Amino acid sequence: VSIVKLVDNQSLSLDDTLATLLPQRSQIINNADSITLSMLVQHTSGIPDFVNQQGHHWFEPASQASDYFALVANKPPLFSPGEDYRYSNTNYLLLGEIMDRALGYHHSRFIQQHILAPLSLSDTYYSLSEVDNDAVASGYWYGYQDDLKSLNFVAPGGSMIASAGDVATFIRALNKGALLSPSEQQLYERLYPLEHDGWLPGYHSKARYYADIDTVVVQFTNTTGGETWGLANVVGGKATAMANILFERAVNVVERESQQ
Repeated sequence: VSIVKLVDNQSLSLDDTLATLLPQRSQIINNADSITLSMLVQHTSGIPDFVNQQGHHWFEPASQASDYFALVANKPPLFSPGEDYRYSNTNYLLLGEIMDRALGYHHSRFIQQHILAPLSLSDTYYSLSEVDNDAVASGYWYGYQDDLKSLNFVAPGGSMIASAGDVATFIRALNKGALLSPSEQQLYERLYPLEHDGWLPGYHSKARYYADIDTVVVQFTNTTGGETWGLANVVGGKATAMANILFERAVNVVERESQQ
């Protein structure tokens, strides 16, 4: 959403290349001169995901983005830019730095001013460091005893924390035109035809807007992982697969009640 707003006000262009937007980072990313901003947003850049690299540890998150960039430095591309789709967290690391450079200040302030404040999302935070740890739900990995709620991820796209109520408000505003102007909405629909659930060790989130019944359904799960990693074609294993089943059942209940 932030990228859409910056493109709409002409602070950025979807056709700008990574080499132009981040000259320093482009020195370690292959095909930087042909990867565009839109490819980063749509995960068609071909840049490897740092979470899949040797040396990345989910239970020991890096304290700065440069540590993650080091994991993918000069790695072969997954495919030629624009030729395929592969979700990559590295894309959003780059987008965070691109926003910082375009704005002249950290993008978290832009998010607060242009998204959180207008929607009165008072239970949404950019980083775990902003939240009382006692207010955060415990997170568990299947078969792992430690509470994971203190893991603080610095990466854009994976560091924000919110209540289910705030997520529902955001999703409704995004789908009902309360967050984006008409021109921004056109850009958003052009860029985001795909969907993606949220997942970190110990947590899985899912939110959907159902236009036919004008309802938002949000599900937070605080257990992930397990020996059946990848069950039901989802990341996170047994616990996440069960959560997906429960989510669909909840949607069915809401749909039945709306018809009564």
